Parts: sequence; C-alpha cells; structure tokens
Amino acid sequence: MIIQDFKLPAGQQPKQTFQLTPHQKMLLMPIGDVHAFSDGWPEQRFRDHIQWGVDRGAYFIGMGEYLDFTSTTQRLILKDLRDSQKQHLDRLIGGDVERLGRLMAPSKGRWLGMLEGHHYHEYVDGTTSDQHLCRLLGAPFLGTSTLVSVRLNEAGRRGQHDRGCEILIFAHHGATRGGTRKQGGKLHRLEDLLGWIEADIYLMGHDHSKVNAPLDRLYRTREGHLYHRTKILARTGGWTVGYEGKRLQDGPAARSRGSYVEQGAMGPTCLGAPVFSLGIKRLGGTHSAKRRDVFVPDLHYSV
Repeated sequence: MIIQDFKLPAGQQPKQTFQLTPHQKMLLMPIGDVHAFSDGWPEQRFRDHIQWGVDRGAYFIGMGEYLDFTSTTQRLILKDLRDSQKQHLDRLIGGDVERLGRLMAPSKGRWLGMLEGHHYHEYVDGTTSDQHLCRLLGAPFLGTSTLVSVRLNEAGRRGQHDRGCEILIFAHHGATRGGTRKQGGKLHRLEDLLGWIEADIYLMGHDHSKVNAPLDRLYRTREGHLYHRTKILARTGGWTVGYEGKRLQDGPAARSRGSYVEQGAMGPTCLGAPVFSLGIKRLGGTHSAKRRDVFVPDLHYSV
C-alpha cells in the first residue's frame, strides 16, 4: 500500500495544504474503469466530465482501468512473444496511452494520484501503461491501493490561527474474487474495510457500479463531549457501454456476439462517476470558554 501525503504543485500553497475561504469546498472526482477507445466508449461524455471538474477547480484520483488492455492471464501469454514483436506492441499501445493523455490534458497537475487496475500493458522495460499515463498527467503512481492524506485549512480571522482538519482517503481498485451483483453486496466489500483501516472516505472501483452510502460514527473530544462525523463508502462508477441498441434481422449480424457485459448476463452500467465535496465543519453547542474548537470534515457526495 502506498501512503500519500498529498502535496500541491510547487508555488500554489507554501504549507502543502488546501487553503479554503469560509464555506468554500474542495471537489474530489474519482476517475476509473474508463476502458478508453473500447467499442461504444462515450468519448465526448468523458471529455465533458473531465472539463466540468477542471472548470470548477476539482482534484482527481485515478481508480485504475484507464485503457482496455491485457488482463493478468493475457500478459503471461505475451511474455512468449519475440522481442521485436513486444517492441512493436509497445509502440502501438504507447500511441493509445498518449492519445488518452492528450484527451485528459486539461486535468494535468490536478491529480492526487492514480491507482493501477487489472487491465494494463507491461512494456519491455518493465514499466506499465498506467505509469506512462501518470507521467503524462503529472500524477503520482499509487499502485494497487493507497491511503491519501489531505489537509484542509480555513484561514482564521485577524489575530486567530488557521483552523482545519485532515481527511483520509483510502482507495483500492477492487478485487476480482468474491464479487456480487447485488447493490448491497457491493457496499459490504467496503464496510469490511472499516474494521482494519481508518479513513474518512473509502473508494473502490472495478465493478463499474455507482453505489454510495454515508456512515456516521461517534467520537469524544478531549473535554468529554460526544460528536459525530460522517464517513463515506463509494463504488466509483465506470465508462463502458454494456449493451448496444440492436434489432432482430437476418444475415450475419444476427449471429454477432454480444459484449463482455452481455455475454456474462450483467446489468447495464450507470455511466459516470460520483463527485465529492470536502469542507470543514466547526463543532458548536457549548458556551464553555475552556472548550477548544474542534474542526471535522464536512463531506458530501453526488452521483
């Protein structure tokens, strides 16, 4: 697991934190299971989603599966190719990676990092197509899973210190084992994480679903007051069209095979991804002059 204390690009914030004005929010947009340039891929819709975030100052986190390349089993088969064949394949796939990098270029420098999925290409030099895309977008490579720490600060009034809180984001691309097609089961996988890793937002991709749930937990301040803070569990959606419009007809087209989704009798995908709003909330409710202010994450999401 890669532990990432997120740092803004040099020159934007000297304290390597997000400095917010009162009531300002930071937008976080997970992007994964894109499978770019596959059959029926909604390129314009994906472009618009990225641009929407950039126009609003959002930051992104990559959830894996950016292009529809080889699976683990297929990569083992490709190892038997001659070096000249591997190099030719590297050039072809590298061209697609650069094409996607150009398409996503407006988001360059706005990535907390990018996870690795299951479908990627391994170049002759041992690097991968996911790492190649990270370099193009100026994104840290986060491996299979990550725990990202983001510090939000709200500027204090004159004579006051800045106030803020830390937000922990755990992200995992998702596993191929133990999958379920029931909506509740998709969240159970995330709920299991609550028992062994502490975070405020839990993100998982892989199954292309957009299922989200808030969970409230009780905590105790140093002064003995109870307060609750919200955690969010989220599956981060996808960008592949499972079913194309068809009609019965004669001829070879009537015998054409369906997509991977159709052959597996899977449900259609809700295209897109959730958007998270991260802010700071001051806990009130007491008139004690001895009580220290407590600031906690103010988290919201939309799909």
